[in-house]
Amino acid sequence: MKSYNDMTVISEKIDSDNKIHSIQQTGEVYTSEKKQR
Repeated sequence: MKSYNDMTVISEKIDSDNKIHSIQQTGEVYTSEKKQR
């Protein structure tokens, strides 16, 4: 189960670049990243 969590974190970073999947998977993280940029 921990492996899955790790994969999710990695996915979040990769999706952050796409910004399309980011909204679907983690809208909160996407908003946070947008504010930082």
